[in-house]
Parts: sequence; C-alpha cells; structure tokens
Amino acid sequence: MYKIIAITESWATPDITDNELGLDGFVLFRKDRSEIRVGRGGGVLLYVSNELRCVAVETLNAFKCESLWIEIHDDSRANVIVGVCYKCPLVSEHELKEMFSAIRHAAKSRCLILGDFNYPNIDWDSWECNKDNEELVDVIQDNFLFQHVKVIIIIMITDLYSAFRSEDTEALEAAQED
Repeated sequence: MYKIIAITESWATPDITDNELGLDGFVLFRKDRSEIRVGRGGGVLLYVSNELRCVAVETLNAFKCESLWIEIHDDSRANVIVGVCYKCPLVSEHELKEMFSAIRHAAKSRCLILGDFNYPNIDWDSWECNKDNEELVDVIQDNFLFQHVKVIIIIMITDLYSAFRSEDTEALEAAQED
C-alpha cells in the first residue's frame, strides 16, 4: 500500500471541501491555485498515510508558487521533507523564482521532491538542455539533487477525466501531448 500520494493539477478550488478530496487512511494536504493566483486548473495535493507522523512545513508553504511541503518525522530523527510541485507551462517569472527558492530551502534538509515541472527538453543522462531549462538543471545540480524518474508518467483516471467540461477536455489532451 502506498504511504504517500502526490498529485499535480488537482484543479481543486475553495468550493471543493477537504472531505470531498479525502482518502480513507490518509491525511490530506492541499494548495489550490487560487491561493497563488487567478486562474483555473493547477493546484497540488499530498496524501500521507495515517501510519506516518507528519506536519506541514509552513516556511516552505509560504512561497507563492504551486508547491506543497510536509515533514515526515521518524523516531530515529531521520526526518524527511516531502514536496510536490507543479510548474504551469505559462508560469510567471516571479512564481518560478518562488518555486526554485522553495526547492533550494528544502534541499538544505533530507528531501524528496515530486511533481510536474514541464521541462520536456532535458536529457537526464547527459544534463544537456536548452536555455529555457537551464535554471532547473542549475537548481538541481547546485543543491546536489538527483532526478530519479527519467520517463514521463501520465495517469489519467477515466471517470475523473469524463467529469471535465468539453472545453477543458481539449486542454487536457493538449497537455498530455506535451
């Protein structure tokens, strides 16, 4: 059974309650796009098993970007910061700087960072990339982080997908092609 579930592009809004998003046996942490800026879509969720002791990391969650951070407490004092990030393809420069700042701060501790950064043009074996991707590569290398997943994984739940309005369907399909 999974202990941590990270979701990007939750599309959650303040109209959707935590009870509606909740999963039995898990603590829900959420950050809706509306907390950061105006617009549909986006947002991030973290579900952490009730078996783990964890707290939100408010200093990292204060950054104005679509990222959410928790700290898992272990009896051996081997705490781990876990974050989920979403970088919209049309993100503002300010929001991107905020996300990279949050990552830099998290990297001062043991951390696991999950998410969708929308940087498809990075060769993770050689670190070659175009100019648009250099800043992320620099943040990763400067903070001694490692990219572990080297393939794009898209999981779409059919019932959820069919719940979107028809004009949203085209946007979702276009995002999948990226």
